[in-house]
Amino acid sequence: MAIVDDRVLVCLSSAAGALADEPDWTSTPRLGAICGQPLVHGDALIVADASGAICGLNLADGKPLWQTQLAAGQAPAAAPAVLADRFLLVPLVDGALAVAPLPDAPAEVAETKP
Repeated sequence: MAIVDDRVLVCLSSAAGALADEPDWTSTPRLGAICGQPLVHGDALIVADASGAICGLNLADGKPLWQTQLAAGQAPAAAPAVLADRFLLVPLVDGALAVAPLPDAPAEVAETKP
């Protein structure tokens, strides 16, 4: 994975040790700058951005699986960690931690607000 312009993820694969000519997929730009290194969890890539949005992207094609929004005034300092396969533990820029439920990955994008 590569982060381009702080807001776009690009999935690059390697074939026989060399990078492919074209990326496997490119995500749509995030509203805020991507915070930290995205986290792989199951078949999803969990991404947090400075707008307080956290989403799960399908590893195979980069399409959104789910999205959740932190409470107003909460901004992530880094990507969240997954706690007990049920919660997102999000380090915030003010040094606090936010806990949000880990949404299931439905066929269509679901949005939850804590």
